[in-house]
Amino acid sequence: MADDVRVNENDLELDEDMLLLAGVPFSGVGFDLYEDGSLRSESPFRDGFRDGLCREWHPNGRLRCEWIAAQGTITGVKTEWHPGGALKAVGQYEYGVEIESREWDDAGDLISYWQIDEKSAIYAYVVGLRERGGLRYPWITPPETE
Repeated sequence: MADDVRVNENDLELDEDMLLLAGVPFSGVGFDLYEDGSLRSESPFRDGFRDGLCREWHPNGRLRCEWIAAQGTITGVKTEWHPGGALKAVGQYEYGVEIESREWDDAGDLISYWQIDEKSAIYAYVVGLRERGGLRYPWITPPETE
């Protein structure tokens, strides 16, 4: 990936689901800034989709959340923090679907827990993706292998 290419996401154009730079699917690092110039978010992109460790910051500079994107879809664990730095939430995702989540207040007390209903249509969708080996985008360049 072209990690050395850094572009403000406001300079990218949205075409369908992907972001383009000068009409070409963007590969590099996209970022966004607060009005004072401090970093609001930063995400790696590959072939127009978020792909890798994505992060957002609170206006005070502390990390707000981080997650992994794969071909534009959140996958794995998403972690969020309160502005003071205390853990706020942890969610588990598959193919962009939240499977389970926990949320805490500023004092660290668990205030909510949620788990997907295994009888729901969205869960059946996730199971189908698991069985097929996930999402497939033929126009995306496969990652280099050694």
